[in-house]
Amino acid sequence: MAYLESPDGVPIYYEDRGSGKTILLIHGWTMNAEYWWQKNVPELARTHRVVALDLRGHGLSAAVSVVEEQFPRLVLERLR
Repeated sequence: MAYLESPDGVPIYYEDRGSGKTILLIHGWTMNAEYWWQKNVPELARTHRVVALDLRGHGLSAAVSVVEEQFPRLVLERLR
């Protein structure tokens, strides 16, 4: 299992498969990376590097209290 640590120390789970140009899959609210994994990743990973992550509090990522106003900042930090 692969994890990265957010700037505030929260472990975030991700899957990383394939090679080539990177496609980042971010699940919808109340979903997880496994949703993407089962339906899309095997086919996409044939020609691309595919990264699917579990957002905070979803799937295998740690749950923490996040104020809604902080969420856009946290997403932008991950994309930098």
